Amino acid sequence: MRTLEPFSSDLYRYCRMMTGTPWDADDLYQETLMKAYQASISFGEHPAPKAYLFRIATNAWIDQCRKNKYSLDTYEDEHYAVKTQNLAFDIREAMEELLCHLPPRQLSILLLIDVFEFDVRSASVLMDMTEGALKAALHRARTTLKQVKQEEGQVRSSLKLKSVPELVDIFLAAFQRHDPVAVSRAYYSLKHHGVDVMRVASRGAVSFQFEDPDGNVFTVVTKT
Repeated sequence: MRTLEPFSSDLYRYCRMMTGTPWDADDLYQETLMKAYQASISFGEHPAPKAYLFRIATNAWIDQCRKNKYSLDTYEDEHYAVKTQNLAFDIREAMEELLCHLPPRQLSILLLIDVFEFDVRSASVLMDMTEGALKAALHRARTTLKQVKQEEGQVRSSLKLKSVPELVDIFLAAFQRHDPVAVSRAYYSLKHHGVDVMRVASRGAVSFQFEDPDGNVFTVVTKT
């Protein structure tokens, strides 16, 4: 665990930005640590332990997306005149829900390059892709985010005008249909209203607790 500690903060940020929700991030982070701990001998000898942790997290998230039948992108070598400088807007300051619009591999690649500053060669090794294929995926990810940034601003403005009960209904409906983009939008809109959201899983059910700024708490339980 002492070996893992220097990378724990970046690893959690990576999990948080990939999954789009704090509870999914917690689950992915714990799963990654568990797998790294189980492979402690090879981890201790790895020449790039941070990249190794990120690869465990990436593979675990892609596997989970595959199980949930989310769309996975696939790439072959493609030749683009792609520059690798950062986006016109700063990804580090972009709302995390924007990232939910990207397929899992595109999302991982964009985070590795534009947020965690891996070079193309290192990222391609981590993702088990050729550099050409990785650059193609990065180009598509950046293009997609440019397109959705303006649209998301309008959606968020609309959600902020809704009441807390309306937002709770939107949040729960999004959770039930397994829509991470809508969950993330509603979550941040609730936070804008000063409402804290906490998830508690127990005995085959998921409970969401909503606490308003006055300290009033109510709980909604939904079957998993």
